[in-house]
Amino acid sequence: VWGCLNISAHLPFCDPTLPLDARLDDLMSRLSLEEQLGLISPDNTTGILPCNFMDAGAIRLGIPHYMHLVETNSAVASACYLPNVCATEFPGPTGLAGAFNRTLWHTK
Repeated sequence: VWGCLNISAHLPFCDPTLPLDARLDDLMSRLSLEEQLGLISPDNTTGILPCNFMDAGAIRLGIPHYMHLVETNSAVASACYLPNVCATEFPGPTGLAGAFNRTLWHTK
């Protein structure tokens, strides 16, 4: 949504009248492999602790950085008590969706 408020507003992936599949196909065709990976991986240049991570966004398409927070479904917050030493956390909604494993979605 945020990407559709600026430089990408005129692009097909921002057109709500198009079917979702067409919008996703358009967006994915515009993202380089590096950008695709950057949207699901931590961007180490942000200085965010590893328990929460900020992705790289796709700035040239107006897609801002997104902070992937700790697991939120059961209100368990992962606390880092030392650098790179964090409590166990379970996948949040973004991680579960990214797994493409419907069985995993129901294991909690």
